[in-house]
Amino acid sequence: MPMKKENQTKKQNINGMAEMQQRIAELEKVASECRLIEEKLQVSEIRYRRLFETAQDGILILDADTGNILDVNPFLMDMLSYSFQEFAGKKLWEIGSFKDIEESKAAFTELQNKKYIRYENLPLETKDGRRINVEFVSNVYQVDHTKVIQCNIRDITLRIQVETEREDLIRELKKALAEIKTLSGLLPICAYCKKIRNDEGYWEQIEGYIKERSLAEFSHGICPECMKQYYPDRHK
Repeated sequence: MPMKKENQTKKQNINGMAEMQQRIAELEKVASECRLIEEKLQVSEIRYRRLFETAQDGILILDADTGNILDVNPFLMDMLSYSFQEFAGKKLWEIGSFKDIEESKAAFTELQNKKYIRYENLPLETKDGRRINVEFVSNVYQVDHTKVIQCNIRDITLRIQVETEREDLIRELKKALAEIKTLSGLLPICAYCKKIRNDEGYWEQIEGYIKERSLAEFSHGICPECMKQYYPDRHK
């Protein structure tokens, strides 16, 4: 009997060790998977940070509940001439560049409800007094169970200037075209005196007719043939 009991105890110990080894293997597998996930998250975070810091658009990250600024990328700091400390912890409408937006708080409430808001042409003033035009797009998304707002701010000053110059040029061209008078069609002209019959049926000098209907100006002189015919003494 003691031998049988001892064998049972050994068997239980062996089974217990096997279960423990199996459990250890399972835990090691879970730990390996966790390390892999952490590595992927770290790579993803590094990639995001690089994109965030090298983006050629301004980016603001806000707390979706309070509106406080959580992060700002270098491009926006350069664009508006504000430091990170001047952005961090403040609300958007507390930053000098955005104080002129009367609807800022209302827009923030709308953003919280609609999750998206866009300004196609928003005038801003930088800290050093420069006026710029920006395209402002905001949307809400979730990070680690926390809602944040990402604001993308693109400087479109040059594009607005080009469009304004193009519109001014088009207006000038239209004005010039409206002032241009053209001659076309069949002109009834006298074979002897060279007067032209106008639309009212009156005959008028060719100079007056053309001047009235175009931008041409006349200066009078005498051609060699006429000089010979009418002023033969001077012609010699």
